[in-house]
Amino acid sequence: MRPIDREGFNRNRRREADASTIATLTERAAAWRDSLRETSKLRAKLNIAIIDAHQGGHSFRQIREATGLSIAGIQTILMKAGLIT
Repeated sequence: MRPIDREGFNRNRRREADASTIATLTERAAAWRDSLRETSKLRAKLNIAIIDAHQGGHSFRQIREATGLSIAGIQTILMKAGLIT
């Protein structure tokens, strides 16, 4: 049974917003956005480190063992940087 099919459900009726619930939603959404920004920054730093390691002569296997990324993931980073085709 879909929620819309519940007996007595009126989709045109709205409850007053609960301030506590709205505050929790706002706080968690802000924390989520902040974590996405931070994750993006960390990923950019990791990409640079991978590029530097590759240019420094480290093998795909060595980079994979150090980062835990797949070789395909490493190749994708290096292709986007224009270092391999």
